[in-house]
Amino acid sequence: MASQAFGSPPQEVDMPVWIQVLQALLTPAIAVAVSVIAFMQWRTAHQKVVLDLFDRRLKVYNELEEIAAEIEISRAVTDQAAARSRQAFLQAKFLFGADAFGEINKFYKAVRRFRRIPTATALYNSEQENFNAMISTNSSAIETITNFRQQMPDTFEAYMRMDQKLVRTPLEWLADSNRRRLSYADEKQQ
Repeated sequence: MASQAFGSPPQEVDMPVWIQVLQALLTPAIAVAVSVIAFMQWRTAHQKVVLDLFDRRLKVYNELEEIAAEIEISRAVTDQAAARSRQAFLQAKFLFGADAFGEINKFYKAVRRFRRIPTATALYNSEQENFNAMISTNSSAIETITNFRQQMPDTFEAYMRMDQKLVRTPLEWLADSNRRRLSYADEKQQ
């Protein structure tokens, strides 16, 4: 066996064809695997964002429902309930669409419209006309709040579903497409 001089080109070794084919396919296989991993990481991050959005919406929904129930039961708006409704109103501004936020806005305005009737006014009733106007305003506000609470499930349903932004896998997409295709068939295929 002759020794190879330093700096001379290495001798070529004949490799079997199957090894050469595997080497040629290895790079695209790695690229495909990396692409699949990147897609799955993106999908996981997207689902986390959707879950975080759901959690924030659920927190505001529960707070609004709790405030409305408290007002409906006590037939009065406390300072704490007014402050909590303002906070929920501000949080909801960027979490819900125009339809739901419009309902929240009506609720918030009804809470702000409610006026406490001082005990002295209620007892002595010196300004009958003003007293009747306050009673009418409060009754209207309570009615708006009660209606809001009753309509909450329907109003917020579209925003509380987790599937609205779900990214399907290619296999799920193909299965759905196949179901749609089969639903257009005139006769059942055997």
